[in-house]
Amino acid sequence: MTGNLYQRARNNLVAAVQLAPASRFHTGFAVNAVLGLLSWVIIAIATFPYGTAVFEISWFGVATWGGAGFVITLYILAIARLQDAEPARLTSMLIALLPWVLGSVFLVSWLLGLVRDQYDTVTAWYPLLALLGLVMVLALVISGLVRLYGGAAWRGALLTVGLGVALVVVDWQRMFVPSMFVYTPPATSVFIDPAARVDLEQVLFEQPQLLQQQLDRLAPQRPGVSDLYLLAVSSHEQAVFDRDVEYVTDLFERELGAAGRILVLDADTAALDDKPLPTRHNVRRALAYLGEMIDPNEDTVFVFLTSHGAASGGVEVRVGSLPLRSMTAAHLQDALDAAGIGWRIVVVSACYSGHFVAQMQDPRALLVSASAADRVSYGCGDDSPMTWFTEAFFQRGLAQGLGLTESYEQATRLTSERETAEALTPSQPQLFIGEAMEARLDEVELALKLVD
Repeated sequence: MTGNLYQRARNNLVAAVQLAPASRFHTGFAVNAVLGLLSWVIIAIATFPYGTAVFEISWFGVATWGGAGFVITLYILAIARLQDAEPARLTSMLIALLPWVLGSVFLVSWLLGLVRDQYDTVTAWYPLLALLGLVMVLALVISGLVRLYGGAAWRGALLTVGLGVALVVVDWQRMFVPSMFVYTPPATSVFIDPAARVDLEQVLFEQPQLLQQQLDRLAPQRPGVSDLYLLAVSSHEQAVFDRDVEYVTDLFERELGAAGRILVLDADTAALDDKPLPTRHNVRRALAYLGEMIDPNEDTVFVFLTSHGAASGGVEVRVGSLPLRSMTAAHLQDALDAAGIGWRIVVVSACYSGHFVAQMQDPRALLVSASAADRVSYGCGDDSPMTWFTEAFFQRGLAQGLGLTESYEQATRLTSERETAEALTPSQPQLFIGEAMEARLDEVELALKLVD
């Protein structure tokens, strides 16, 4: 019985990918149930948010595939109408086609995502690449219709084009007009993206001047003194990341020996006229300037980066709708090396930030991340005063006079306790200390005024 069921399910899958006539499909509850379950398994595997213990029904793409499935159903019904197929076989055709559709869409999306993450220059033509993929799929389906239906194929071709357009519209509606699927109460005021109100050319034109103003205010390096310089970067427009940077810069200014030696790059859309953006170019230029003014044998540069992270590596740089590229460990490492900055401390508060610890190791580096490379971190919602790790490492660690390694241990313990209390998957913060940095750690902590 099981073998027979397997053969029938396999037959339906093969018939679906071949766009076979309805007469080729087996009917029955069991075979349809098996293929339906296969579709849900594909959706679950492709959309599961690995690294979190919080269940969300949206994992299964109910909204997206509810709309897309509706359009696909209409398509199958219309094609089958051309064949005068019976209703039972229509159901089998639809269910057998779904695993192929879902698997193909997720595979193409995943591959395009890899390309986009690996080569940031594709950002501008990424939509064209996706459109090309859609056209190729439509061409294949149309050619199959011509082969199957001959002179009547033009009707199927029109239906196929309609399917493609409808799917694009459905996905666009889901992304930009979520009320199509989910009820949202009417807003009391109209929200306008701050980035849409600014002159993009003017903002970009002013970046060199805004950054130079901060650079000109930096206190000079003191010969014979181990100075500390801080570059604090909030690379996402959410307010919680601004609060992270505000607290850290204030702490370094007042208590940690970096007064007058602090640079800030900010994604706050309300401060586009006052603060330089957290772009790769600004990060590189800021570090290059620091590299020229410090004594590479005496001074240390502390980089603090807070944002949302990506599982593929790097942190998001988001300022409204401005088209900015993400910051990856490779880009930050290259900027530090190009600037000639040897003694470096890098602390990253973001999901999947363990990528920075894994990829930036250097004998003169101390690296800290809020999570492992395959784990999320917590407290990145606007209802949090600060991200959990920033609060634990800086406020409950360095601000209390603990050393760098002690602050890391404190942060690891405190975040672990909160995660356990809320039944969350452990974030597993990471620490790396290079051999040369470990030997010089007391001198660095003296510069931070953590030891007398």
